[in-house]
Amino acid sequence: MGSLTHSIQTTLRWLTTLALLAILAAALADCSTGGVVPKPSGEYWPTEGWRSTTPEAEGFDSAKLAEGLLAIKERYVEDELDGGVWHV
Repeated sequence: MGSLTHSIQTTLRWLTTLALLAILAAALADCSTGGVVPKPSGEYWPTEGWRSTTPEAEGFDSAKLAEGLLAIKERYVEDELDGGVWHV
C-alpha cells in the first residue's frame, strides 16, 4: 500500500510541475502579444536547419523568463532529484 501511495504522490508531483509550466508558458505568451496570437508568415520546414531567435525578438523578457524557469527548477526539479519533500 505504501508503494502505491508513493507512486500516486510522484504522479501528482509531475502533474503539478507540468501544470505550472503550462501556466507559465500561457502567461508569458499572453503578455508578449497582448492576448493576440500572431499568424505565421509563410510556410516553414527546417530542411537546412532550425530557425533560431532571441526571447526579445519574440516579445519575451529574457530576465523574467530566466527567473521563472530558475524558480521552477529550484523549487520542484532539484527537490525531486534529491528525493526531497515538496513544499507547495
